[in-house]
Amino acid sequence: MRNRFAATLILASFPMLAYADASLSFSLGVESSSTQEFKYLSSSDLPVSFNSGLQTISVGNAKASLQAWANPSTGMFKSIVSAEVGPGLAPINTANAYASFNLGDTLRFTGPGDKVQVSFSLSHDTVISGMDAQQFSAYEQIDHIIRAGSRNSLSLNYSVANPNYDPAATCIDYGSDGMYCPPETQQTLHISEYKGGETGGQFEYQRNYWTGVRQVVRFGEGDGHYTATHTYTFELPTNVDISLGYSASNNAECYHMANCSLLSDASHSEYFGISVQGGSFTSASQYQYLGLAAAVPEPESALMLLAGLLGLAAWRRSQVRAD
Repeated sequence: MRNRFAATLILASFPMLAYADASLSFSLGVESSSTQEFKYLSSSDLPVSFNSGLQTISVGNAKASLQAWANPSTGMFKSIVSAEVGPGLAPINTANAYASFNLGDTLRFTGPGDKVQVSFSLSHDTVISGMDAQQFSAYEQIDHIIRAGSRNSLSLNYSVANPNYDPAATCIDYGSDGMYCPPETQQTLHISEYKGGETGGQFEYQRNYWTGVRQVVRFGEGDGHYTATHTYTFELPTNVDISLGYSASNNAECYHMANCSLLSDASHSEYFGISVQGGSFTSASQYQYLGLAAAVPEPESALMLLAGLLGLAAWRRSQVRAD
């Protein structure tokens, strides 16, 4: 069952919408041991949009749902994902919901000198529930895992002239150990920067290698309201094309569980911003990247959140009645 379910994560790489280099994508997957059914849905199955609407799939006693929407111009991404299985007897049911927003752009900075201070802000506001109260039970030798949370990341790539370049410098051949080229042999320096973080965590019901006794191993955090803005400042060259990559995602998964109900609400939400000290920037995609300045009240956000929570509650009531 694990191999089939892993396909949902692969499907997440297919974009729901590509405008310039921005895309919103998602995947949903459920497997029910009681009905021996499985079902998957991904953004590639639907018309393109930066608003997924409420998407839900279910089989037997397993259900996954999500809503996601984004605005590349301002750097905003919002999503609500939920996964639920149960009630059931054997802990072998699976549900997963995953949403992601990815964008690529080319930036160019201007200022009074050949370098400028640029700050990139990555803000998140995520509420996670259903992790801490989870009860685990073992079934044969399979793994039992729950995970929920959001993450975001930033990457920068650019090239500049090497101030230490020496046209007389040569590479050194070390035979079977390969070739080494010292920095002064490179006319151009290729610079890469990466920053990122995540909220939430993963709990695994594992068998201890030494004792053979199963125990819950926690990675990261459990239930809670996590909000923060991480600011990363770089000294970047002016009048040079800089490739920007930004990614934000949200995930909830019950893997091989009998009873599990997870919600990761990042509808408050993820924001990406850029500010230049004593200068300015241009975007090849004409995006603004306003950061938290874009966090104005959005009626559609509240309505989508309410619809999602009401739908989840209705499905849970129907499962109780069926049992």
